[in-house]
Amino acid sequence: MAEKLNGIKIRITFSIPIVLIMKTISLKIPDDVYEKVEKYRKAMDKNRSGYVMEAVMEYTKNKEREELREQLKKESKMVAEDYERFREEIEEWDVTLMDGLDDDEWPEYNTKEYLEKVKALKENDEKV
Repeated sequence: MAEKLNGIKIRITFSIPIVLIMKTISLKIPDDVYEKVEKYRKAMDKNRSGYVMEAVMEYTKNKEREELREQLKKESKMVAEDYERFREEIEEWDVTLMDGLDDDEWPEYNTKEYLEKVKALKENDEKV
């Protein structure tokens, strides 16, 4: 919003302060670690709290990724096990469906002649 006051253009703006509620952590660290923190935080032009907070946030993010990675491994293993059970069931069904059939009663796709036809068709396709 812009207004004029005694010929001077004045712009009035409103801002809403954002207040972050944070917790305080007291931290004791060995002297050698403290010296390294000081060295790097000064090089990065950060205050101690900001430096440590960033480090804690990064560590926490890495832990969350590790948990997710482990969960994905666990679920992938479950899917693989489910697939294996499904494959075994299908094989059992195939055996059950074909049980008692003579060689000449098997469906065409299970015969040697059929496989030879497929192979010949593929070879003809490759020549074209």
